[in-house]
Amino acid sequence: MSLMILQPSSVIGKLVAAALNVVTLTLAREHVGKYWKRKKKIPLPGMGENNDAIGHTLEVRLNMLYLIGSWLGVAVLELVL
Repeated sequence: MSLMILQPSSVIGKLVAAALNVVTLTLAREHVGKYWKRKKKIPLPGMGENNDAIGHTLEVRLNMLYLIGSWLGVAVLELVL
């Protein structure tokens, strides 16, 4: 495959970049989610940092979902326009 195809100005290059970002974000989201999947928030004194980390992880995963949607939107727009 020619390197010209992967230039940022080519349609295929933009689609490849979008696809790589979607795959990477999806894998990262799953990896982060698996860490806390079996852990529950603990209602005990002194466990606030642990509980905060779980909450912040959920926010990060949600942001990753928004980014995945954005990259899918970029790919669709690149195909349409």
